[in-house]
Amino acid sequence: MKYLTELIKINFVAFKKTVRPTPVSKWLNKAKRAQKITNESDFSIKLAAWTTALSVMTIVLAMIGISLVNYFNLIGRINNLDALSFIAISSGIISSWFYLILKKRNKDLLQITYANAINTIEVFSLLSKLVELRDPETNGHNLRVTLLTIMFCEELKVPPAILIRTAKGAVLHDIGKIVTPDCIVGKPGPLTNNERIIMQQHVKNGIRLIAESSVTYEALRVVYGHHEKYDGSGYPFGLKGRDIPLEARIFAIIDVFDALVSKRVYKSALSCEEAVDTMRKESGLHFDPELLAQFINLAPQIIENVSHSNEELKIRINENLLKYFKHLNPSIN
Repeated sequence: MKYLTELIKINFVAFKKTVRPTPVSKWLNKAKRAQKITNESDFSIKLAAWTTALSVMTIVLAMIGISLVNYFNLIGRINNLDALSFIAISSGIISSWFYLILKKRNKDLLQITYANAINTIEVFSLLSKLVELRDPETNGHNLRVTLLTIMFCEELKVPPAILIRTAKGAVLHDIGKIVTPDCIVGKPGPLTNNERIIMQQHVKNGIRLIAESSVTYEALRVVYGHHEKYDGSGYPFGLKGRDIPLEARIFAIIDVFDALVSKRVYKSALSCEEAVDTMRKESGLHFDPELLAQFINLAPQIIENVSHSNEELKIRINENLLKYFKHLNPSIN
């Protein structure tokens, strides 16, 4: 009776979602505002601003010095050597003073930047664990797809900023499932149409959950785009081709591949070759054909380097993410 009551509730919610889809534009706008705030407070930008200020100050002092030399020389009060000596000593004292202040300030900023990078990695690790505790059947999935995503991005030679965004999205791609009913998330078999509608809401729920935070907004492109399909038949927005963010197109390949080679209650695991053959049929339909072609060539090599130990996966992910955080902030030690 309890299960029947819950099923009735699910069907009713599914009906409401079908009739009146939940708007997500306001959450996307919040995410953009969070990105703006983060960019404005980015420590690397502040560091560059301080360094630029010192350079500008030196140039200004030099220009003032030249003007003073010309002025004193013209009126004949002191000779060029005296003027240059005065300016050199004054500029040296002022520049040294600014240097000491900026050195201390830069050291503080770098320490905060490093701590922020470590904290960000830890926050994403905790959120990933939360998703896995919610859906024990996919234990290790988030870790594997995150490491596979990093490895694939490295082979694609994407810029570090895109790699980090894609990796963050891999960690949080299913974060919206934490509000999906247990009887759907843990169902040991195919979903009904109404249950599938409820399950698909995890994308919009994920957008709502991460759009509020400047820490998680970078995962947004993968969260809202990883169930879109290249031919436009995906969800939730029906995006097509290059309208789907690159991060989402990359991750969609990794997500499906790991699902195919992993064992579930309702299916056995496929071999790497079988999974690749299955995915090849979806080239240009589900997947970006260019990205898929590159992945197919790399799949055997990549899958061999992925451990089944969750602890080892965590260590490798943390090391890789920290490496790319350092790449974006070269002064981090």
